Amino acid sequence: MFSKITRRLDAHIEPTDVKVLEVGDGKLSQRNKYFSNLTTLDINPKRDPHILADAHKMPIADETYDMVYMGALLEHVKYPHQVISECYRVLKKGGKLMIGVPFCFPLHDMPHDYWRFTSSGIRVLLKDFDIQEITTDNNTIVTLAIIFQRIGFQCDTLWWRPFKLFWFLLAEFTLLFKNILTKQYGDMGHKTEVDTILPSGFGAVAIKPLIKK
Repeated sequence: MFSKITRRLDAHIEPTDVKVLEVGDGKLSQRNKYFSNLTTLDINPKRDPHILADAHKMPIADETYDMVYMGALLEHVKYPHQVISECYRVLKKGGKLMIGVPFCFPLHDMPHDYWRFTSSGIRVLLKDFDIQEITTDNNTIVTLAIIFQRIGFQCDTLWWRPFKLFWFLLAEFTLLFKNILTKQYGDMGHKTEVDTILPSGFGAVAIKPLIKK
């Protein structure tokens, strides 16, 4: 059921043979099926990355890669701006950055879960890039279903373990109403219409400009 109510940044990938750096995964990355020339970087040796290093300070020469992919990392680093700066540095001019970040999503991989991001925050984070697209992951009702499901996965309910089935059933029931909201607003006065007030996260595609801003 989890795969039914989540969207992945991978849905926006176009297969390519250019030099790609994936930050936050290892040699068994699922992106191998999209990128034939993929290098992975991760701080965790258990993921067996090509480059074992901290994303805050990558041991990579300037302007080495055509693309940097970072699907589920920024919430787990202490200084996101520094990691984005490193991505900018190792990208060639005109190179592409793809990131995925959470907004409304339960705590995970604690104690190393530090941040959540809005679309406005992404624009600040990527201020040195030319942003091509910011996409929303899941609408408000689907995000609620995800939360119910994660409660089932990550919490104990009363005294009997099978009671957690309640949360999974509630998630499925909630999905029946995923299109019930006709308009949503980013303020109480209904002045600013938005796609959703409760996305589970965002994906963003940005280009390193040919001339530094």
